[in-house]
Amino acid sequence: MTVSRAAKGPQLRERRTGNARVNRVNLSFDDTEYKVVLTAANRDGEMALGAWIAR
Repeated sequence: MTVSRAAKGPQLRERRTGNARVNRVNLSFDDTEYKVVLTAANRDGEMALGAWIAR
């Protein structure tokens, strides 16, 4: 039996080795913008929203 990607939860961006990241970005969206970004992230391989934005 194969488990679908959706059943496993969102796909996370793979970790990079090297220096720790100290710079952070905080993003704000209104409801419409958030829906657009979330839909795009889900369409592109069930990625977690933060991972999709980072890519």
